[in-house]
Amino acid sequence: MSDRETVENLVQLLALFGRTGTSKIKYPGMKSTELNAIVCIKSQEDEHKEGIKTSDIGKLLGVTPPSITPVINSLEEQGLVTRVYSKLDRRVVRVKLTDRGEAVYDEAKEMMIEKNKGLMEYLGHDDSRQFVRILQNALGYMSKIN
Repeated sequence: MSDRETVENLVQLLALFGRTGTSKIKYPGMKSTELNAIVCIKSQEDEHKEGIKTSDIGKLLGVTPPSITPVINSLEEQGLVTRVYSKLDRRVVRVKLTDRGEAVYDEAKEMMIEKNKGLMEYLGHDDSRQFVRILQNALGYMSKIN
């Protein structure tokens, strides 16, 4: 198989993998975009102790600022996030998970783990570890080029 064929297969498989929904879950009463935003905020927690900018959430999720605003508004209305305004520049708005938002994240994470246990069992422990390592390397590469 040529390098080009390998890359073409990789593109096709990644697209199919995304459509299978192995990483997607349905959380009761919540839109997938809202859950994605919660996961995004949580994933950036160590890097952004004071909260993450709404514009950065949009970039990470691949949506425009006007598209992310209603999502954040909804999460705030549900008591899952809080907005933190910069003391230096009121135009800068950061978002943090509330205790309730943390609880939703924890529940959703457990649901995702349960859903994906079958994949690990199907692949086996060694192949699963190797798969995780390869995906982490791929994500690191994709982060660099984007």
